[in-house]
Amino acid sequence: MKKKTIVGVIVAVIILAVFTGCIGEDKETEEEKEVIQLIVEQSYPKIEGEFSLPFNDECKQILESVGFEVVDEKATQYDYTLLVEVTGEPLGANYLTGGFLYTGAIIDGSFSLSGPNMEMTKSFHEEKPCPSFYTYFSKSSLPKKPSDAPFRYLHWKKHLFLLIYDGWGIEYIIKALEYEDTYVRDSAAEALGEIGPDAKNAIPTLIDLLQDREVYVRKSAANALGEIGPYANEAVPALITALEDEDSWVRVYTAEALGKIGDKDAVPALITALEDEDEYVRIEVVTALKKITGEDFGEDPSKWQQWWEENK
Repeated sequence: MKKKTIVGVIVAVIILAVFTGCIGEDKETEEEKEVIQLIVEQSYPKIEGEFSLPFNDECKQILESVGFEVVDEKATQYDYTLLVEVTGEPLGANYLTGGFLYTGAIIDGSFSLSGPNMEMTKSFHEEKPCPSFYTYFSKSSLPKKPSDAPFRYLHWKKHLFLLIYDGWGIEYIIKALEYEDTYVRDSAAEALGEIGPDAKNAIPTLIDLLQDREVYVRKSAANALGEIGPYANEAVPALITALEDEDSWVRVYTAEALGKIGDKDAVPALITALEDEDEYVRIEVVTALKKITGEDFGEDPSKWQQWWEENK
């Protein structure tokens, strides 16, 4: 009986230790999650009445995608404060078939981050000029009011990722590449393209994104790999596959990326891509071939193939 009691006590102690350890680990993980107080101030002087863009929600989503907890300006407990200041302006032009339409937009802003041993500000300017022509598919969709200007097409989110990169490093941006929201993944990949060769640790995840379900994400991933340059040599097989993507703009950015990486293994696939139905793809394929080989045979596949057979 005494022996069984001792064994029972030992088992109970082990179970308690394991259970306590798990709880402690959860608490530690929760305590380690840094908290950012988010304050957004935005103004649109040329738009009458109440108007705002979803900067608060979208900044919160980006911060959460890289692992931060976000609180509002009323909070009293936080590690950092992020002040977002934005001024927007609608741009308009006269069109023969639609009159004066707001087909462009400008955003000027800044992200100011403050906290323990950290003070930094990143300013940004994003502009979508008014196009010289405008195509209408629905009369009800014409942007006739200043508030209808295409602010949503301005790529400001990448600038917040660049601020995060400056403060915490590339691993935080890599986290966002796997986030569920399309625009978060796309903006994170855009930021990596801006970072360039220093983003080389993101290469494996960017390779995976070449098969993302969303076109914009695939395009931004290809562009980022190209901006990383020769360091992204391991991405060449995946980029060769992406030369057959169903979307022509993905193929354009893929050809451009292969040219910037400069690996000769891509030459046969690029020669095949000279037969692409899209003119812009073919133009970028020729540019890539010229960069890789130092030769120029235009869009003639037979001449490129002959050169390759003699020089591979």
